[in-house]
Amino acid sequence: MLNSTPKQRQELGFIRKLAGIDEDTYREILSSYGVESSKDLTKAEIEELINSLRDKAKEIGTFKPKKSFIHCKYNNLAGREKMASPAQLRKIEAMWFKCLF
Repeated sequence: MLNSTPKQRQELGFIRKLAGIDEDTYREILSSYGVESSKDLTKAEIEELINSLRDKAKEIGTFKPKKSFIHCKYNNLAGREKMASPAQLRKIEAMWFKCLF
């Protein structure tokens, strides 16, 4: 049984604030897991709790997920010899948009 990591506990604290969970309610939630501290939660339990609080924060509009950092546009054009890479194509497109607007 592996306990939660510091990174998971930090994320839990952040999401808890976004979800608007006060200290008393938070302690009640922890007691429903049979623990007094988030340090005593297992990795699976803390992930479950984070996900449920994240859903609550989304419902009230305080959590807006960031767009993925991974760029997909032009990735199908990768690996062509003597041609621009997908990253270069995205840069060219960005420069064109700057010129147009």
